[in-house]
Amino acid sequence: MPPACPFLAAPCLTLLAQELKERGNRALAAGDVGGAVRHYTAAIALDSRNHVLFSNRSAAYARQGDYARALADACRTLELRPDWAKVGGGSTCGCPRLRRPPGVLTTSCVC
Repeated sequence: MPPACPFLAAPCLTLLAQELKERGNRALAAGDVGGAVRHYTAAIALDSRNHVLFSNRSAAYARQGDYARALADACRTLELRPDWAKVGGGSTCGCPRLRRPPGVLTTSCVC
C-alpha cells in the first residue's frame, strides 16, 4: 500500500502511480492481463507523462491480442521517450515486437 498522502500533490500522485504500476507488473506476471491493463490505465490517469506506464500497457495489450491499442501505446511511449528501446527501433513504433497477425496494423504512427 502506498504511503498516506495528506493531499493530492504531484509527488503523491506519482507515488500512487508507481504503486499502480507495480500492481500491474504483478498482475501481468501472474497472467492476469486484464488486471494489468486496468492498473496501468489507472496509473496513466495519475501520471500521463510516464513513458514506462505506456510501454507496460502496450505489452499487456499485445498479450491480449489488442494490437491496435498496443500500437497506440507504443507510439505514445516513443513520443514521450524517443530512445526507449523496449518498443522497438522507433521507425514503426514497435510494430515488429507486437507479434501481430499480418495486415492487422497497416499504418505506423507519427512519433
